Formats: sequence, C-alpha cells, structure tokens
Amino acid sequence: MDDVPVIAVDGPAGAGKSTIAFLTAKRFGYRLLVSGSLYRTLALFALEKNLDAQDVEALVALAATMQV
Repeated sequence: MDDVPVIAVDGPAGAGKSTIAFLTAKRFGYRLLVSGSLYRTLALFALEKNLDAQDVEALVALAATMQV
C-alpha cells in the first residue's frame, strides 16, 4: 500500500475538531474519516442486537460486518 498522510485531531468536545478536520481535508484534497461516527454507529448496531458492551469478540465480529 502506498504511504498516505494521516492527520489526527484530538481535543475536548465542542472544540471544533470536526470543523478543522473537514477544512484541512478540503484544502489538501484528503479523504475525511470521522472516527467518532464509526464508534457511535457500532454502538447503535450493538444496542439493536442486544450485545453486551463488554463482549469484545462480539463487537469486533459486528464491526467486521457493518456496511456504513
């Protein structure tokens, strides 16, 4: 796989991380992955399937099947 730049933005809630990430991606033509959205989607799917939040194997298996 080719080397691709990865930029991580960390900070407290409401600090503008998503805005900065969006603007940076747009400016440099990068793809944007909002990982928090993936975590929330996995949590929603797990709740819908009544999975135990501590069952790591079940969560990993669920994540492997998600199409978002």
